[in-house]
Amino acid sequence: MWNFYLRKNLKYLIKDFFCRKIRCIYPPFNGILYPIQLKHLSKKDGLKVHKDGELALNDSWKKCWINAFEPGDTVLDIGGYIGMVSIPLAFFGGIVHTFEGSPRNHKRLKEICKPLRQIKIHPVALSNQKKQCITRFNDCIDGEHPEQEVTYVVYDDYARENNIPDPKFVKIDIEGMESIALLGMTNLLENIRPVWQLEWHCHLNTQYSDYPGFVSHENGGFDFNRFNELNYTIYNEDFKIVEQFDKPENYFIFPNERLPKNL
Repeated sequence: MWNFYLRKNLKYLIKDFFCRKIRCIYPPFNGILYPIQLKHLSKKDGLKVHKDGELALNDSWKKCWINAFEPGDTVLDIGGYIGMVSIPLAFFGGIVHTFEGSPRNHKRLKEICKPLRQIKIHPVALSNQKKQCITRFNDCIDGEHPEQEVTYVVYDDYARENNIPDPKFVKIDIEGMESIALLGMTNLLENIRPVWQLEWHCHLNTQYSDYPGFVSHENGGFDFNRFNELNYTIYNEDFKIVEQFDKPENYFIFPNERLPKNL
């Protein structure tokens, strides 16, 4: 497998050298340079990749992933954007199902992840009801959030209809919509019980006609205390156990029967 990535990288490196034109960047992952064509990146994306280096993966994430799934396990990347988490998940051995709701990101996501056959892209957004609509949508490209044709699905129903294997791990980062998407994940939460890496966006109040953003429990959104009621243990970004979600950041949430062993 590594020979395949080496050949891919050499092809792009040789082209760049002889054309005297930089057409790719090569963010590293465990010593492997992964080619990403610059035409698929905005200036914001390029700077982020260069700064983060390891494809946005940090030590806390690695610690979580090592304890969450084995090579060959199904994992979900909900809020795939352009693949900056899907790619490391695949390098860790996950069979990645990537969900991205914005049509503005679909083509870039598909092209960037194309070398990795273990990444399957689902061009849908997750919600608590199934519908197709035209709405402004937070796609993380810029602050404009233009109108787009968005397809919303309910995860439990969609997974059953599309034969998605039960995941061992779920990463969810969807700019506040986690408060709505989780309402459609009852079976996933209660019965499948994966490990979760969830970014809590309680501070975001971006709302449009068919894009509710973060919705508090009092206003009909998901009750995040439900994780405690279902016997999950919540860790903050420093991998310290916390009783509840108390500030916007990444949380690692383990079912009590699968608590991490290698901390």
